[in-house]
Amino acid sequence: MTAQPLHAAPIVPTTGQRAMLALSCLALSTLGMVHAANAQEATYKIFNFPGSTNTQPKSINAKGAITGTYSDAHYVIHGFLRASDGSFTTFDPPGSAYTFPASINRAGAIAGAYTDAQFVSHGFLRSPDGSFTTLDPPGSKVDPGGPGTG
Repeated sequence: MTAQPLHAAPIVPTTGQRAMLALSCLALSTLGMVHAANAQEATYKIFNFPGSTNTQPKSINAKGAITGTYSDAHYVIHGFLRASDGSFTTFDPPGSAYTFPASINRAGAIAGAYTDAQFVSHGFLRSPDGSFTTLDPPGSKVDPGGPGTG
């Protein structure tokens, strides 16, 4: 008896097997995407600051409080805080002609900028109790008619 050399049979899928493998991978990845999308459904709330001509939310914190700007009937821009219960508070730092809140943290402190009557920009921090701190860092430009804090 003569010994025959052993040859490994090539494992090459047929066209049908390749198509089935591709469809299986597609189905599994699609199921994974659908599950992730359902896990975090978005909720939208449409609101306007009462009596405003334009409301622009800027930031929301983890508790659902929102800060942003609104324009009044004279097109003056003010800051607002919308609490998670839906109530509104308007605010302007002392000496502000236009207020631009930028962000709110978990504690409810709001940071932003405002322009005074001489068109000089300043930074501000509004504490959760409603008190303000004006921020004009050393070296910032305080030039009437020109750029302000920055």
